[in-house]
Amino acid sequence: MNERIRSARMHVPAVRLGPGDSAARRGTNPFSSLHIAGNGTRSCEASWRLAREMTVLLGPHAPVVEAYHSAMSMAPPHHLAVLRRRSGCAVFGPTIPAVLSSDWAAERRGRRLSAHELWDLRMDYSLESRTAAAYDPELDALVLPTSYVTRDIERVVLHELGHAMTMHAVVPRQDLLRNLPGDIAHHVASYGDGSDARSIRVRAEEALAEAYVFVVVGRHEELPATLLSELLVILSIAEEDAPQLSFGVDAGMGP
Repeated sequence: MNERIRSARMHVPAVRLGPGDSAARRGTNPFSSLHIAGNGTRSCEASWRLAREMTVLLGPHAPVVEAYHSAMSMAPPHHLAVLRRRSGCAVFGPTIPAVLSSDWAAERRGRRLSAHELWDLRMDYSLESRTAAAYDPELDALVLPTSYVTRDIERVVLHELGHAMTMHAVVPRQDLLRNLPGDIAHHVASYGDGSDARSIRVRAEEALAEAYVFVVVGRHEELPATLLSELLVILSIAEEDAPQLSFGVDAGMGP
């Protein structure tokens, strides 16, 4: 997975996938239905309902929205409930720049993007840049394009959901970047190896977002103890503020 950010003012993690990227689940057939899950969580009706409730659609409806909802339904419902409680959302539009420069986004953030930020959007988050999805912390929104779609929807959706669940609580530490599984190490390495606080923070954010994917799909045993522990602490704190709802977890979750 080859991912890149940033601009001077915008901080929008965006997933870019290349031909060598691996699927989130071990042994996943990219042509199989997302309803057929391997180890880890399985599609949950409560999560599917929450995904639909948090949806903002800009532009015409596209069939791929249901595929995104299916990927979101793999996440634990209490995690989506955390986002819903704080008015987080999943916003769908033809392209990521179209969403982030829209009237809806301007109203939600309370300002319009500068000329420099608009240029960054066109350069860094277009179809040509192979940007598959994004999370905008200023909008508290997963941003998902409808005019094109990546092969492994589940991975990119869960990665951006991982950002939504963890970004606000990241403490930049070098020990979160040690002994990473190959897939995560390759992803994090695309952000360089700087030792300054900002560089460490960006890489720690990416490591935690990828660790979230591993936990949801049942690959937590591959994670180093330090990274897994940090992720679980962040999630447990976030879940304390989630509404106490009944989701029928036994029926919707895998072993």
